Amino acid sequence: MMKKKRKASSPRKRLISALDRACARYAKVRAGWRCERCGRQYDEGDGRLQWSHHYSRRHHGIRWEDDNFSAHCGGCHIYLGGNPVEFERWIVAKLGPDRHARLMMNKARPTKWSDADLVLLKDEIIRKTKELEAARTAAG
Repeated sequence: MMKKKRKASSPRKRLISALDRACARYAKVRAGWRCERCGRQYDEGDGRLQWSHHYSRRHHGIRWEDDNFSAHCGGCHIYLGGNPVEFERWIVAKLGPDRHARLMMNKARPTKWSDADLVLLKDEIIRKTKELEAARTAAG
C-alpha cells in the first residue's frame, strides 16, 4: 500500500501554527496550569490541560485575543462546548459585561492579518508568557 504524501505547509500556515502554540502555552501559564472552570491543577507541560476558545478560532479578529480563550481540562472543555448557554454565562461572569461586549464587537469585525502582524503578535505572546513564568518563579 502506498503512503499518501503530505502537502508541505506554507510559511503562513507554519506561522499560524506557531502563534497557536504560543497562545496555548500562554493560556496555561496565565491560569497557573489550573482549569479555569473546575480548578483542577496540572503539572507544567501536562497535555491534558487544553487551550479553549470561547468563540470559534474562525473569528480571526479575536482568535488570539486574551479575552477569547481560557485553559480548561478536557472534561470542562467538552462540557462547555456542548452547553453554549452555560458557556456564555461563564464567559460573561469571567470577563464582566464590558469586556464581553468589546469581545463581541471585535468578533464581528472582519480581520485580515499580515504575516508581519502575526510575527509581532507571536513575539508579544511569547514575551508575556516569559514574564508570567519569571514572576511565578520569583514568587515561588
